[in-house]
Amino acid sequence: MKSLSREELAKLAAYIAKQDKLSWEEQLEEDFSRFRRGRRSRTLKNERKCNSASFAGGLDLSCETMITSIHTLIYSDDANSTRAFLRDVLGWKYVAEDWDNDWLIFKSGPSEMGVHPTHSVWEGKTYDHPRQHSISLMCDDIDATVDELQAKGAQFRGAIEEREYGRVIMMIVPGADDMQLYQPTHKLAYNL
Repeated sequence: MKSLSREELAKLAAYIAKQDKLSWEEQLEEDFSRFRRGRRSRTLKNERKCNSASFAGGLDLSCETMITSIHTLIYSDDANSTRAFLRDVLGWKYVAEDWDNDWLIFKSGPSEMGVHPTHSVWEGKTYDHPRQHSISLMCDDIDATVDELQAKGAQFRGAIEEREYGRVIMMIVPGADDMQLYQPTHKLAYNL
């Protein structure tokens, strides 16, 4: 068996330490993502499969796209309380900025984006909403999720309601606006 140099031992020790923080699956996802980003940056000009013809009838999502994720923001009156809620109650993993360990960026899981009209009429009923952005969290079993979150200190407004798109409840987020928590009954896009 070959002896490892000091540099190789240091790299191995760092890798093992990192495994204490990340599961093997997450590490593979991170490594693959890093590989894809590197490969994409080297080959973007030559290999991008999207062109103006791809967009003639709408966005062709089977082509490679330059958008890799959605970064949402919460502007909070008490940022540390909001971050603690996302970290401790929702249990979201995060990274901290090097220049400020309290400045957390959270991994929120798979995402999708819907676009709703500010004015619509459906089944004879008129719906009007101000132009806005909204954050909703989805779950598979809203009853179990609400119970689990309440056990961790989360608070909710009212009871779970049945809506056209799923079972819904508003969750109070410390220092920020409420977030909708829902169990969708609509078709899902995040797992495409």
